Amino acid sequence: PVIVDFTAAWCGPCQQIAPLFLQYSKEYPEMKFLKVDVDINRPIAKRYSISAMPTFMMFKRGTAVGSLVGAKPTELKAFIEQHKN
Repeated sequence: PVIVDFTAAWCGPCQQIAPLFLQYSKEYPEMKFLKVDVDINRPIAKRYSISAMPTFMMFKRGTAVGSLVGAKPTELKAFIEQHKN
């Protein structure tokens, strides 16, 4: 599984959740954790219809299988747990 954090440098909630996202990347070494800056990578953000940051998207075998919008620590942990296998 790959989890992508669609983020922006100017986004306060994105910056607040960033350390937790990094922590989870260490707690779940079986998963890949990636960040996509929506201002630098506009085509990718558009492709996945990202309209709010942060948005976390889970991919398995190249297919999006779920998303979570917002800097919600408890929900992010549950989202990762749900899709880790």
